[in-house]
Amino acid sequence: MSEDEQIILICAVPRSGSTTLQRLFHEAVPDSHFCGENAGAVNSLLEFYRQIKRTIAHPMNGFTYSELIEKDVKPSWYNVYDLNVVIEQIRSMIRGMFAHARIWGFKEIRYENGRLAYLEEFRELFPSLRCVLLIRENIQQQSQSGWLSARPNAIRELEQANRYFKEFHQKHTDYTYLMSFERLFRFPDLCDMFKTLLPNDPPNWEIVKHILTHNLKD
Repeated sequence: MSEDEQIILICAVPRSGSTTLQRLFHEAVPDSHFCGENAGAVNSLLEFYRQIKRTIAHPMNGFTYSELIEKDVKPSWYNVYDLNVVIEQIRSMIRGMFAHARIWGFKEIRYENGRLAYLEEFRELFPSLRCVLLIRENIQQQSQSGWLSARPNAIRELEQANRYFKEFHQKHTDYTYLMSFERLFRFPDLCDMFKTLLPNDPPNWEIVKHILTHNLKD
């Protein structure tokens, strides 16, 4: 691990410009590597980590087999896992998947049903984590974009997602940055995002301009 490693996750609602934002980080920021979606696979790793922590924290784990028998307790929780080994294995796996540069991360849209909370596990594993929470202001237009246009309850679902993202940001302002699709195309807002997340690694603004100029704003 590099001492100045920077990890940024793009956590987005659907059809909010996450691919554009991924391109901005991946192509315009020097010494960076940002992957696309992984179908929520990393969330599954974080759920595994969460459940191992829960298992280790079980109150019966502090006793020997004989002590459990003496207490007339079924020894289902006898003998505990080594949490440090679990942590290093998960860190190693995630780094092996994504950390191909000093600044790295990925984008994902699968954060419905409370899944943004997995970011807390991710930050336990990688304390330097920063997250962009990406929404879209024009929900009406968003609901008619791409595959969302076939969902009859798209507007209601997107409204709920936006509230959820905003509430999560309010509780975690120390490592999240709330951004919107529309603000990606406003230079002062985009500049503020990069300065906040990567104060020592400014992007190549010519590349930024090229990406935004050739983006399909649907």
